[in-house]
Amino acid sequence: MQGTSAELDRRALDFAQKQAALRDVIAALAEGRAEISGGDIVMQDMPAFLKELGENKEDWMIQAVLDLIVRAGEVGVGAMQPARVEEIEGPGVG
Repeated sequence: MQGTSAELDRRALDFAQKQAALRDVIAALAEGRAEISGGDIVMQDMPAFLKELGENKEDWMIQAVLDLIVRAGEVGVGAMQPARVEEIEGPGVG
């Protein structure tokens, strides 16, 4: 039981560190210290945690956020606006 608790603590710390790295990348993009180029975020000091994303659920979640950021940067933030209800529930739907 103690080993399970230690593993959960390690995973929680790992995830918190990856979240902090993600915040750093978002701040760098907002401040012009990073850019989106060729489908990737280009940053001089990309946090190592984000370079080494693996196959677990937490990493998939972080990768999905990074992918959304890249997509928004490539198409422009306005193109990422959520669809309105009337666009989803158009004629013949429902």
